Amino acid sequence: MRALDMPGGQRVILSDTVGFISDLPTSLVAAFRATLEEVLEAELILHVRDISHPDTAAQRQDVHDVLRELGVDPQDTTRVVEVANKIDQLDDKSLDVLNATVMDDPNQIAVSAITGEGIDPLNTLIESRVTAHLTEINVVLGPSDGAARAWLHEYCTVTGEDTPDENGNVRIMIKVSAADTGRINKRFPGLLPEALDL
Repeated sequence: MRALDMPGGQRVILSDTVGFISDLPTSLVAAFRATLEEVLEAELILHVRDISHPDTAAQRQDVHDVLRELGVDPQDTTRVVEVANKIDQLDDKSLDVLNATVMDDPNQIAVSAITGEGIDPLNTLIESRVTAHLTEINVVLGPSDGAARAWLHEYCTVTGEDTPDENGNVRIMIKVSAADTGRINKRFPGLLPEALDL
């Protein structure tokens, strides 16, 4: 597992699961299932494919089958993103075919982990998916709200902060979920605007 800071300030935790293997022996299914069940906890699943592999289509189907067995719809565009990796190993014709496919499918992105091509658009896509349920709000903090300011910076996604005005008040822009607003209201009553449409 590893933390990744997205371009807009959102921090995500990446968890790499074991690769999906077709025709797995029955004796190993239980051991693999415990590892794969982490997938159920994920807000977003990145299905990273070796697009240069000769059996890439069959491997894709194997992963879709395992996801269905786990109760995840591989076609759920809010939950699953398909990442076609190793585009640097494709010939021009194969790359043209892939690019045409990717352009028609906003849920698929082509990258090269080696060259970095496509990584910035992938990060943007990840961030847009994991923050889709968040609402951006402005919070005005007074000079005595140092603890609240520190807490917001530690536990929320801060997207901007103005310089303090002549009275020492500062406006902070944050992205929050409904759960975040509950925690903030409990810890710092009256800090958030009263009318939040979450």
